[in-house]
Amino acid sequence: MSASGAELAPIRLGAIQYTRDGLIITGEPSWEQCRDAWSMLMRLRDIAHGRVVPAWQHEGSGVYALVNPKTLEAYIGSSVNVARRHKVHSYLLRKGRHSNQHLQRSWDKHGEFGAFVLEPTEPTRASLLEAEQRWIDFWGRLYNVSPVAGRPGVRVFTEEHRRKISQSKKGQTITAEQRAQISATLKGRVMPPGQREAMIAGVRRHYTTAEARERSRQQSIESWRKASPEERRRRVAGMRKWADSPEGRAVLAASNRRESLSPERLEALRASAAQARAAKAAQTQDCK
Repeated sequence: MSASGAELAPIRLGAIQYTRDGLIITGEPSWEQCRDAWSMLMRLRDIAHGRVVPAWQHEGSGVYALVNPKTLEAYIGSSVNVARRHKVHSYLLRKGRHSNQHLQRSWDKHGEFGAFVLEPTEPTRASLLEAEQRWIDFWGRLYNVSPVAGRPGVRVFTEEHRRKISQSKKGQTITAEQRAQISATLKGRVMPPGQREAMIAGVRRHYTTAEARERSRQQSIESWRKASPEERRRRVAGMRKWADSPEGRAVLAASNRRESLSPERLEALRASAAQARAAKAAQTQDCK
């Protein structure tokens, strides 16, 4: 399991850490940790000397690893039929269609990976996930998207990764062309009966607590602070237009009286506003 120029990441299991300099033990590892660490190290030795069955020949259940021989990074998984699962991985990787993009790009760059059975297990979900999690924690450098066995779609970001994503998103604005595309996509959509009322009820339930209302207020303040002058003018114009509409006037009046409008009343106000807009548009067309 060595590779020319590959930097072997420390392999860790609880209080036991295996590095190029040997074993480093911190604290007082339990007997189970010592036993598991020894068993895993012996398994890696057997893999390095070719004394294990390749993954494509193991028809039983167990934990397997697809190992990049140049970097020693690995994709670790488990299956009730390792050979069949390996066949699926190989087919998708050769076709360039694997869902794990990190694994796919490394395969495209470095070529075929080694495939080994790390640990045969009982064909039960509990046994498979327990053994897979143990090897995920042990290996160090992984292609796995999630560090949690059995949850491949759950991605855990590091603080550094979160910071980079935040920096890349700062200052981004939606162009007029993008807004037009979004608007064209949404135009003509009709909500199923009851969906609007369900959405309104959900929003109202969400803002019933003082904490939720304060959080929404702080988010609005922060959004306004970050908005550009053009975006602020657009928002103010939109709020003024809504406040001048029959619906806006009725909602504001009800709010001042500490009342709430029924869904039927809101729907009637929206219909009235739509009719007024249609009449105004027809009048403008006649004047032309």
